[in-house]
Amino acid sequence: HLEATVSLRGVIVAPDNEVLIVARSSDGEWELPGGRLGKHEDAVDGVHREIVEETGLDAAIGQPVHAVAWRNDANCGRFAVYYDCTVDSKTVQLSDEHTDATWLSPTAAKTRVSEAQRTAISIVTTGQNQCTAVDTEGVDSTTETGTHIESDPDVDIGPEPERSS
Repeated sequence: HLEATVSLRGVIVAPDNEVLIVARSSDGEWELPGGRLGKHEDAVDGVHREIVEETGLDAAIGQPVHAVAWRNDANCGRFAVYYDCTVDSKTVQLSDEHTDATWLSPTAAKTRVSEAQRTAISIVTTGQNQCTAVDTEGVDSTTETGTHIESDPDVDIGPEPERSS
């Protein structure tokens, strides 16, 4: 079974179809806004809370569009779910977790983020909007039977790994 820290992220699309990405304070790498799911927290509430905390945006949270599981360099389980999100305003107020934010075309945004996040951006911005899962390192992502997922908001899960196509 997989014991994993759960990360929820939003592919936030503005009315002009630009996507928001933010630069982490810890290493300057770009990512989609989001973070860890709190203990006993509803997933949609969790991704909305994280987006508000990190960006000040009151995003409308849509359906999950992509999910991926992996193990980090310390061999700890990680599980991320990406949501289709929209906003009416592009006015961002960053938290201390990030140093910069930028709205980019989907093509430009995809050049700065991990493969899993590129996939989520593509799904949302091309209208595919169907949940897909990636099976990595023997983790069965097609069933929830026997899967044990835990989230610890005090543990830094780090970025998703880069994977070649």
